[in-house]
Amino acid sequence: MITKKKTVPELRFPGFEGAWGVAALGQIADIKLGKMLDKEKQTSGHLLPYLNNISLRWNEVDTSNLPRMYFRDNELDRFGLRSGDVVVCEGGEPGRSALWDGRLPDLKFQKAIHRVRFNVPFEQRLLVLYLEKIAGTTKFEMLFTGGGIKHLTRETFSLLQIPMISLPEQRKIAEFLTAVDGRIGQLSQKKALLEDYKKGVMQQLFTQALRFKDDHGNDFPEWEEKRLGELCSTFKSGKGITSEQIAEAGEFPVFGGNGLRGYTDAFTHDGEFMLIGRQGALCGNINRVSGKSYISEHAIAVAGNELANTEWLAQRLHHLNLNRLSESSAQPGLAVNKLERLKLMAPSLPEQTKIANFLTALDRKIESVSTQITGMQTWKKGLLQQMFV
Repeated sequence: MITKKKTVPELRFPGFEGAWGVAALGQIADIKLGKMLDKEKQTSGHLLPYLNNISLRWNEVDTSNLPRMYFRDNELDRFGLRSGDVVVCEGGEPGRSALWDGRLPDLKFQKAIHRVRFNVPFEQRLLVLYLEKIAGTTKFEMLFTGGGIKHLTRETFSLLQIPMISLPEQRKIAEFLTAVDGRIGQLSQKKALLEDYKKGVMQQLFTQALRFKDDHGNDFPEWEEKRLGELCSTFKSGKGITSEQIAEAGEFPVFGGNGLRGYTDAFTHDGEFMLIGRQGALCGNINRVSGKSYISEHAIAVAGNELANTEWLAQRLHHLNLNRLSESSAQPGLAVNKLERLKLMAPSLPEQTKIANFLTALDRKIESVSTQITGMQTWKKGLLQQMFV
């Protein structure tokens, strides 16, 4: 049964008026869970790719590395996907969804996925957008079952109340927000291309396949092998600090191995430093700090000396992937004294500066695109709140 609501959305396209209705999803659509993974490891039938919750992302199905399993003849239609189906995560991140475009005609789906097919005229993209809007809300999470691991069962998913409005208005909303998604996708692709370009350029620069000239067009001197400690005026872990001493706001930022942790009322360093994370799964990651800051014992503060540009060091060590040097233990980590002995080829300071300036300019372009993506995502989130009730 479709019921009327007395509320209307805050933001609405011209030409549409009147109260919105709602209906339980199970009343207007067929919801089916996919095939359970075969514990007996079936070895006959049709070996076909299937969708799981790893390959299902918001508004996207990643088909680049799909798993496969056998399907019997009587399972081909039952667990098949066709263009226009909405696929929804049952667990993991319940409700994460996308519209399947049918580009793989033989794609099936497993038990971790709900397939939604509407049996009334409905703009399927609207369901994906609505699920994105209510994701993380109490209204939606009340439908979840399970203890530590939450699930969206077929029975509870069927109870979800979704907006019921005229098909023209549904299409108008879906087309507009899909265009916003398209712009976010274009920006994301631009960012990925810039990151790939930078990665390729770094490989050429640090293997000397690509060299800069000096300001007079002459070659720079040959690179020399140095130990990392020879290039640094500062190479030392920060100072210990307890969680009670860190607040959400304060005068001086506190940096740990993974970046900003909060704020405190004292500082340990003043100037430009590169930070190397020294503990945990992400040890070896690189951050930068500037001005007065508190650097904790979980990070190594590094500054170049008269032989080294600090930013060049940051770019060089990022390219080296210091995480691969972490010592194997329950808590991976990097030893300061071992890092200081790390050998690397170093150009002259003027060439380091040219390399650092070039790579930093690329970083600024990447950061600019990241900011645009964040802005578009925030704008879309606001639109979802205003265009749905």
